[in-house]
Amino acid sequence: MSDKVKPQGIYTILPLPFSESFEIKEDVLSQAIDWAVEAGAKGVVATGSVGEFSHLTEAEREHVMEISLGQIRKNQGTKAVSMTAAAGTLETIRWTKLAQEMGYDYALIVPPYYWKVGDDEVYRHFQMVNDAVDIPIIVYNNPITSKFTIKVPFAERLAELSNVVAMKEMSHDMAYLMSMYDTVGDKISMMQTFRVYLMGLMLGAAGGSITSFGLPACVRIKELYDAGNLTGAVKIQQALNKLFKGSTEGSGVLGRIKTACSMVAGLDFGPPRPPYLAPNDKELAILQANMDHLNEVMDSVK
Repeated sequence: MSDKVKPQGIYTILPLPFSESFEIKEDVLSQAIDWAVEAGAKGVVATGSVGEFSHLTEAEREHVMEISLGQIRKNQGTKAVSMTAAAGTLETIRWTKLAQEMGYDYALIVPPYYWKVGDDEVYRHFQMVNDAVDIPIIVYNNPITSKFTIKVPFAERLAELSNVVAMKEMSHDMAYLMSMYDTVGDKISMMQTFRVYLMGLMLGAAGGSITSFGLPACVRIKELYDAGNLTGAVKIQQALNKLFKGSTEGSGVLGRIKTACSMVAGLDFGPPRPPYLAPNDKELAILQANMDHLNEVMDSVK
């Protein structure tokens, strides 16, 4: 178990803005970081999954890490997180060392991906990264992208590593979450995803790891929860969970997420890089209607 500072509060993941020709829009990225902090984020994740780290050249990824960190540091007190994951352990170590050298506060690492891996391989992965660096590590449990599920006993093993301070948890399974919080919640910070953010607070989450489309809603959920207005918090959580309901055709998850982030922040994050698609007109209309509903609910809850 680490003695390093554990993350607290809502950390947000920003899309990486692209032009229509798929060039990085650095000015919009800087604006997005400032917007996130003003909206209530206590930390910002650079080169995350929705930040399309896996679609960048090495030079682009390093450059985005540099400009993101520079802008985050202009917002005093905001924590800087870099996704340093890679398909292999040696590459993950390299990116994590770079984040440490740059001065990031935390490294976010998903289990190795592409080839299917087992418990011993994933533990070896995190142990080798842990032993090679001196930066606090947030373990990212996302079976959708990694094809590996961190089960409760395995999370307990990872929590004993000297640099592991938190876990970003993507599961929506209530029985699993209750067991996970009960087992490791006093050892590491639990950072809950948006769909069960309120449930995470009730279980003792230290905060959330929230893609920016859900940032204002989750900030409001936390305010209502702290004020004892559970009914209002539930209404916003339910509306947030309906954001992508019915929007399932014509584009992938990444395109819908980037579009939703653009709607919420009032910034143009542009399209995802190929092969991924932006929503078509039908999906865009559904997404806009769901976004309008979320905004109406947020406005109605006092």
